[in-house]
Amino acid sequence: MGRTKLSSDQVGLKVLFALAYLGILVQILVPFNLVIFLGVTVLFGIMSYVRFFSSDKIEFDEDKMYLIYSDGETEINLKDIDFIGRSFYRNIGIYRIRYSDNDDKYFAQFYPQYFTGALKKFKAEVKQKNPKAIIDNYLGQYL
Repeated sequence: MGRTKLSSDQVGLKVLFALAYLGILVQILVPFNLVIFLGVTVLFGIMSYVRFFSSDKIEFDEDKMYLIYSDGETEINLKDIDFIGRSFYRNIGIYRIRYSDNDDKYFAQFYPQYFTGALKKFKAEVKQKNPKAIIDNYLGQYL
């Protein structure tokens, strides 16, 4: 079996934020309230960072999870994953994966592809490889 893409690119939301930035640019060209403008700009900046730049690109197969970066990728054995669940940002759909590498704990966070069933399949693969893994519980209970 080949790799399955777990994380979503969030293309629709990127377009939405681009339109919001365009709206802010229009606001600059007409008379505006500086405090409201700065508040909206900071809010969209923070939301954009959390939504698009803090998530990882993740793929998996039956034995490994792959964290994909612009300059390469990291392989993690599925048996080294001990937690999959919604993160502190659970209301905006971010999931976190906690895994071990050389006795250190790390996290990967991502937006799942909801319509492909990849998340459900990934959870099943992890549970098969590591029966002690915690699946789908709120992250704050375990850290």
